[in-house]
Amino acid sequence: MSPTHHHTLQPHRIIDAADQATLNVRTTEAGRLSGVLHETLGHQIDHLFNGRFTVGTHQLPFDLRGKAAGSYLVKVAEGEREVTVKMVVGR
Repeated sequence: MSPTHHHTLQPHRIIDAADQATLNVRTTEAGRLSGVLHETLGHQIDHLFNGRFTVGTHQLPFDLRGKAAGSYLVKVAEGEREVTVKMVVGR
């Protein structure tokens, strides 16, 4: 039986003054994670992060400059597994 990968994803907060958001990612297994920002219709807007992460909780900041106020989807993937988090940007 292969090991199970568990990710707990939650938007941390939107900081309007700095035009930056932080996504908390907790993983119980080391591995490669990637994050992509999509509009709510599913069109890809930006790559947020891509790299190897150790076991634990990671705070992954990303830039929101140039992004309009509204709803977005952050898709975090590890191999074949993908988790989507809804994020609202206020201005």
